[in-house]
This record gives sequence, C-alpha cells and structure tokens, in this order.
Amino acid sequence: MNRKPRYVLFAGFAIALVLFAELAQLARRVAERTADLSAANAEFARASRLKGEFLANMSHELRTPLNASLGLSESLLEQRSGPLTERQMCAVTAVESSGRHLLSLINGDPKPKMIPVVVMTSSREERERRHRGNNPQHV
Repeated sequence: MNRKPRYVLFAGFAIALVLFAELAQLARRVAERTADLSAANAEFARASRLKGEFLANMSHELRTPLNASLGLSESLLEQRSGPLTERQMCAVTAVESSGRHLLSLINGDPKPKMIPVVVMTSSREERERRHRGNNPQHV
C-alpha cells in the first residue's frame, strides 16, 4: 500500500483552507460591491423620477403663458384690432417666431429651427425693398 505521509495531507488541507478563505473574502467583496451598485441604482432611479416630475411641471408652467403670448401675437399679425405699422409687424413677427422656437424646445423637438434675427429699420429705402421682396424681413 502506498500511503501518503501525513505532512503532505496536512499541507494539502492547509492550502485548501487558504483558498477557501480567499474565496470567502472575494464573495464578501462582491456582495459589498453589489449592495453599493444597488444603492446607486436606487438613487439614480429616484433622481430620474424627480427630474421627470420637475420637467413636466416646468413644461406646464412655461407653456401656459407662452401660448397666451403666441395667441396674442398671431392676433396682432392678423391685424384684427387694426392695422400695424411695418415696425410693429416686424416686432410682433419676432415675438411670434421666438415663441414658436421656445415652444418647440419645451415640447422636445429634436431639431428646433434657428431663431432668425429680425432687422428693425425705419429707413424708407429699407421698407420699400422689403415690400418689393428684394430684402427678406429676417436676416
């Protein structure tokens, strides 16, 4: 019979105990990291929910007065209350255009149009050119 000496068995048992201890330590570290990630995910979900609620409330709070401004500017552009001067038309057009741009941002339009720069002049030549269509109202 070929029996191994006791010290060889003891050494193998010692190595197994060390490996088991290291494995247990790794398992504890994985459990700690998993708990940390779970806590971070819960905090992220909470922050995401709060952000959504805030944006929904702000969207409503911004949209209400903006729609009133757009309605008024559209009414002025239709000249229901009487004729507007060219300078007034230019200013109201700028308000209406800017309002539409803001509304597209609030509604989450992925590619809102650029807000045109409005040129407001009172020079006679400039007004005549715009009436003829040679110079656009927005530059």
